Amino acid sequence: MAASGPPVSAVATSLRRRAFGSLRVIPTHSHRKQILFAMAASSSSSSEAAPMGPADGIRRDRILSSKLYFDVPPSKVPVIYSSSYDIAFFGIEKLHPFDSSKWGRICQFLIKEGFLDKKQTVEPLEASKDDLLVVHSESYLSSLKSSLNVAIIIEVPPVALLPNCLVQNKVLYPFRKQVGGSILAAKLAKERGWAINIGGGFHHCSAEKGGGFCAYADISLCIQFAFVLLNISRLMIIDLDAHQGNGHEIDFSNDRRVYILDMYNAGIYPFDFEAKRYIDQKVELASGTKTKEYLDKLDEALEVARNNFNPELVVYNAGTDILDGDPLGRLKISPDGVTTRDEKVFRFARERNIPLLMLTSGGYMKSSARVIADSIINLSKKNLIALDSPLGRNCSSPDGVLRLPRQKSGSGPCSPRGGHGGSLPTCPPSASRPNFGDAYLRIRSDAAYFDINYVIVVHPVVFLTLLCQPTSLTVFLTLLCQPTSLTVFLHFVRDEPLVALGRTR
Repeated sequence: MAASGPPVSAVATSLRRRAFGSLRVIPTHSHRKQILFAMAASSSSSSEAAPMGPADGIRRDRILSSKLYFDVPPSKVPVIYSSSYDIAFFGIEKLHPFDSSKWGRICQFLIKEGFLDKKQTVEPLEASKDDLLVVHSESYLSSLKSSLNVAIIIEVPPVALLPNCLVQNKVLYPFRKQVGGSILAAKLAKERGWAINIGGGFHHCSAEKGGGFCAYADISLCIQFAFVLLNISRLMIIDLDAHQGNGHEIDFSNDRRVYILDMYNAGIYPFDFEAKRYIDQKVELASGTKTKEYLDKLDEALEVARNNFNPELVVYNAGTDILDGDPLGRLKISPDGVTTRDEKVFRFARERNIPLLMLTSGGYMKSSARVIADSIINLSKKNLIALDSPLGRNCSSPDGVLRLPRQKSGSGPCSPRGGHGGSLPTCPPSASRPNFGDAYLRIRSDAAYFDINYVIVVHPVVFLTLLCQPTSLTVFLTLLCQPTSLTVFLHFVRDEPLVALGRTR
């Protein structure tokens, strides 16, 4: 059928970032359908007809032999998290403004509010070297064996002075676990319609270069795995972190299967002008941009994306460094603005029946964890995600165990006789006294309330016996040397004392 105006191929070609840079203008209504069909045809043909070279074959073999995709039982919700995500490195991690315990605190908030049962979250596997080689080169991975290089990437200079074995275990291992989570999130999103990795979003890292606290290119890895294992040929990245996502932009500079919408503060790191050429839809913000202007620009950007590309999967990089007061993002978005932003993106995908996976990415204030948790709760309340928990609302402990009703201190046969005098939840009057397992869970619940991270809960005799062992003594002395408060609590359960060794977070 004949059509007026430029030929379809010319219109489609004119919109591609590879030839003319980033997309800035909304196409005219008369050409929109032509563009959509042309781009869809171009995407599918490029993914199906493009000849595979030796490197592509090796990459495919690595993906097919990976263990990062595994079956998740229906009883689990598509929320991916591991306690290994948090980075604790004798206090050195505090030299970077990033809150390296953010991920665990997000999960704790969701559990305390009763919207998540920890037993229902999905624990990812660590990305192996072969997994990382799907995107990264041998030379780049070898460069991470230098503590100096890692220190430059994560922007914490003292790390350069530490043995690399410690750096691998304390810094890079948590990153590799989060990479495994991002990769698995794509599979769960395709199966369940959505997935959230409470971590990941290392959008400054490309195949050959890390930076900005990003050591591995989890977004690029996630997408490459999805291409092979999920049979996906059209994918959209919506990057709403305050910083430009230069890592994935470089990695997919010549891949027309990937459409990138990046909305960021143009006046801050990374100033990667080369990577900007590969953004399909660029929305540059000025420092100090406020909530209303931000959300208006987001609405416009999502409308353009809706008309220009029809993805089979959306990767949403949901950085919270856009918050007002963030020292690095320099934007002025309110917590409610972040909640509204996330809701808009999830609705964008839901209305078109497109699977979406969310990564938490940047956020450099202590309040970020609370804001992310509140946003996830809002998504659940709006039925955009389903955090189905048998515990219901406001009745779960930090261990995902049903919290018993509270009684006044000293009442009932199960009231606490030590610890914090009545702060622990007590069992119903009809219940028998708790056994050791109940006591342990009650102590853990109390720990969360007072922001204590318990290391061990044992009988005093056992504790002293352990302390006499050389290995245990070394561990104890190591804990004492940490820049956190080490405390020994004495709890009484069934008239027997229990020692709880803990340290404040």
